[in-house]
Amino acid sequence: MDWSDLDLCFVIPPRELRRRGGAYSVLRDIESLLLRNDFICSCRLIDAKVPILKFRDHESGIECDLNVNNVSGIYNTHLLSMYSRDIFVALRTVFSYAMGITAVVVHTVAPSVHIVIDGPFVRALLEPQLFFCSRRPVEEVYRKLDLPWRKVRSANKSTLGELFAGFIAYYADFDFAHRVISIRRGRPSRIGRRVNCCLPLRKRARHASSFKIFVEGPFRKDNAARSVSGATIFADIQDAFSRTDEVLRAEEPLSFAWADSQSKTFTMARFGLTRDYLSDLSAQIEQFFRRSSQTSETLEKKVEIRNNLQSVISRNFPMNSLHCADSKLFIVGSSVNGFGFDRGDLDLCLVVKEEALESKEYACTVLSEIKPLLLGFGSIKYCSLIRAIVPILKFRDLQSGIACDMGVNNVSSIYNTHLIAMYARVDSRLPPLGVFVKHWALRMRIHGADRGRLNTCSLLLMVIQYLQCGCSPPVLPNLQSLFPLNFDGECPVDELDMDLQLPWDELCSVNRSTLGELFTGFIAYYADFEFDQWAISVRCGQPFPINEVPSWFATFRGRRGRSKYRIFIEEPYRKDNVARSVYRENVETVKRAFKRTNEFLRERKPLEFL
Repeated sequence: MDWSDLDLCFVIPPRELRRRGGAYSVLRDIESLLLRNDFICSCRLIDAKVPILKFRDHESGIECDLNVNNVSGIYNTHLLSMYSRDIFVALRTVFSYAMGITAVVVHTVAPSVHIVIDGPFVRALLEPQLFFCSRRPVEEVYRKLDLPWRKVRSANKSTLGELFAGFIAYYADFDFAHRVISIRRGRPSRIGRRVNCCLPLRKRARHASSFKIFVEGPFRKDNAARSVSGATIFADIQDAFSRTDEVLRAEEPLSFAWADSQSKTFTMARFGLTRDYLSDLSAQIEQFFRRSSQTSETLEKKVEIRNNLQSVISRNFPMNSLHCADSKLFIVGSSVNGFGFDRGDLDLCLVVKEEALESKEYACTVLSEIKPLLLGFGSIKYCSLIRAIVPILKFRDLQSGIACDMGVNNVSSIYNTHLIAMYARVDSRLPPLGVFVKHWALRMRIHGADRGRLNTCSLLLMVIQYLQCGCSPPVLPNLQSLFPLNFDGECPVDELDMDLQLPWDELCSVNRSTLGELFTGFIAYYADFEFDQWAISVRCGQPFPINEVPSWFATFRGRRGRSKYRIFIEEPYRKDNVARSVYRENVETVKRAFKRTNEFLRERKPLEFL
């Protein structure tokens, strides 16, 4: 299209790529070179499964994506260019953008996938040399290909309108759950037969159902539509084909099909909700946020508690035993990230600068020596040491009545606090939505790490993940990909800037959904979410299959290969599971809470009935 991006692939010898530390390292070097040139602007490195460098040409304004050694993209380009000589392909591409089902960042269908989908419908019998061009060096791919074009031209004389209507009808009735789309074979095949060769490992066959749509890459034979993981987004794709098919059969203008897709980001018709019901729900969320969110007076009290404790620890800690005289106490969690209740606890993290250990034994030792110091401090009472996976010291400030939890050297909690606080600044709808989700989870009895339920961090990461990829267009970007230097977890914790200046105006979303629509979409997204097959990852900006990265899932698999954790929510920095506290028996409770709430919302009942 005239306004489309420019995709580039930089090819270097594999041996040289390994020597340079991989594609990400090469792109990082290229980024430093491009930033020195005036003709390049908005340069940023995206650490995805296939790392890309995104930048904009200053003169033309064209957005560019650069990858390294993704040679299958070159072969695919060559193959698809042979198919795309027909104007029908361009017409179908316009349709996909109009219906809002093309955008990889929100788990919809990548533009190249649409041409692969077209293949089985408008396929032609091409010579074998076209299909096996991956055996050639990539520099030879773009040489003029001499094919018997007259022979491969079909006798089918259907018009563009007839072909488009047939394309829509074909996929409106397509069995995505059991069929693989493959232009390599020229016809769909059963997903059970094809999955073993489509996926790198044979044992992944049982996880084929985790893909909502399976479109085989012509050369690598993997799933080109693997970004479509959410049931809600998949329903949007099916709805686009079905709704357009109905419009065409009724002989109505196409504008009837995509008018709602362009004007709304939330399909009220699919959920059976009225505008009045969603407006009332939005008002309820806003009122609860104003009534329950942390006030500036409460924050001042918490800061005062922190300052008093810092003074006690620095003054009285036995320096000859644990060397904590220069340690620093940080406020972490909801108290400072924008999602705090006015009656919420105060979470603290003591960072011992001369000890980088995050071991349970060391934390228990430090906290056990701090405990008598706090009990000797007049305003502290009910002090107890909890020897959990992350040991904490629980106590209460008598003057303010605020309950406090103190951990040791859990620096990832400081980085997470900073990251979530920055997400809260991107969009003003996130704090009230997050606070209301916490309230909803408490009422549904699925919140509370001390009782084997979801902790606050898990819930907030789930909300952020939904706003990154569960709604279209996305409400939130991927800050760790856009600004890796600010959110790489390498900055000293005492240098983290809670007033970090980012291009906030550029990060604002065009999504104008109300709080009621976002909450309903959040519930629907996780009501259909396959927790046993997908890991939630704010760092990636989208869920990834649990079995896709062996070095990650091996750390949380049991002796017999079964998943130890039934819910995996990736910690953005340490990449472990922040939902590890959820007991097995509580997993079904979490799923039921989402499904039950989803049913109540669809029936337009007040949430109080829950």
